[in-house]
Amino acid sequence: MTASTPRRPNCAHCGEAAANPELAALTAEAPRPGIVDVPEQWLVLVTCRDEKQQVELLEGFRREGVECRALVA
Repeated sequence: MTASTPRRPNCAHCGEAAANPELAALTAEAPRPGIVDVPEQWLVLVTCRDEKQQVELLEGFRREGVECRALVA
């Protein structure tokens, strides 16, 4: 079954799959490639006026023990 295929609870195979482990294994949904569980995070994005302010803020955060990293967009 794909993301665009609706689940059909009354299909003929449903009862058979529940009673037959081999059939259940063959009809079970496979995990979608590239989809992983990502741990919950809380992030803050700060827009700096220039590189100098970015460096100052990063240094200050690091002195305070805040895990941070510089990004340029």
